[in-house]
Amino acid sequence: MAKLNVLEPIVKEILEKYPEARDSDMNLYYLYCTKYGVANDFNFFKLFANDNYRRDLGLYTFGSVERCARKLRSENTNLRATNDDEKYEHWKEVRDYASE
Repeated sequence: MAKLNVLEPIVKEILEKYPEARDSDMNLYYLYCTKYGVANDFNFFKLFANDNYRRDLGLYTFGSVERCARKLRSENTNLRATNDDEKYEHWKEVRDYASE
């Protein structure tokens, strides 16, 4: 398996090309896997059910793709989820309410 720094440009390309992948890490992982030939739902499920199958295909784990996306989102504001600002505002409201 290649190094994780090889994964970063792939994930960045997906986040730029498919904005809907910014809102869901599972959607991002599905797009990553289909980009590498695991195109149908049964094979996608098999990735989670059988680690050897994923390794044989040379695909990164869900966690690796998720961490790479998180890093890219923190560095590039244009790659963040469409509702990140709303979530942050809601979190601040809950935090302020809890501290009262």
